[in-house]
Amino acid sequence: MSLQPYVLPSSPSLQVKTVQEYLKCISELDFDRLSSLVTDDFTLGVSPLNMGIPNKTIAEEFSVMKGLQSGLDGKPLAVSRAQTSSDPSVWY
Repeated sequence: MSLQPYVLPSSPSLQVKTVQEYLKCISELDFDRLSSLVTDDFTLGVSPLNMGIPNKTIAEEFSVMKGLQSGLDGKPLAVSRAQTSSDPSVWY
């Protein structure tokens, strides 16, 4: 199976724009802007589920990210744009 990269459409949907903004906010650790993109019932889940990582609320995720921000000591954070796949046969 050949993996094909996702190519953004020339006019991305509101959902795609929101995901792009979410990733930008994470890479910049912009908590104020990030807060405006999510609601109080937001949960972050990690896949694959067999990793056993529990879902986190936005408050829990902010706590983790603020710890990361502190540990970075002003250094930039890069969000990987590496090709990914939902096909479990290529994960390992």
